[in-house]
Amino acid sequence: GNGASELPMQRTVAASPVSIGSADAQSVALTPAMRARRRRNRRDMLLIMMLNCIIDTGLFYLYALAGTTPMTTPLYFGISGMGLMLTLLATSETGFNDRFKDHYLTVPQGVGATIITLGGIYFAPEVGFAFCCIAFVIFSFATLRTNEKQASVLWTLFAVGLAGILLLTDIDIGLPTGVGEERGG
Repeated sequence: GNGASELPMQRTVAASPVSIGSADAQSVALTPAMRARRRRNRRDMLLIMMLNCIIDTGLFYLYALAGTTPMTTPLYFGISGMGLMLTLLATSETGFNDRFKDHYLTVPQGVGATIITLGGIYFAPEVGFAFCCIAFVIFSFATLRTNEKQASVLWTLFAVGLAGILLLTDIDIGLPTGVGEERGG
């Protein structure tokens, strides 16, 4: 029938769900429902990123067990990576992110990841190639969410930092392959 006889709940149930793409659109009205949807989207993404950090920390733990790197490598990587993710989760859950055009805060995430991976390459060069691979995965996904200028800034920041490590220090970036445990890790 007519709209006057419908209860508000019936209209809500009949409404189509908000797609991820429309929740991320810059011109979207930030209603409470839209803010909640955006927060859920960010939470899901951050939880996947946390899982990835745990897996990468496990990789470095295996390298430490094999004697390739000190046990401080997985410890510091895990603490710094999870610290970054938990900070981003806190900003998301408080609604701070909704103040920005890119409510995922992709560039600040990329800068944090750059600092962590370059720090890993510098302080644990024996597993530096693994850190380079992690950076490549992070920036590949970040590139999907950024515009050309933002992606260029992130990739350039990492490339300049890596070039600085390679050219201004005597550090050799390692790819562990010496023993069976390393090849399996």
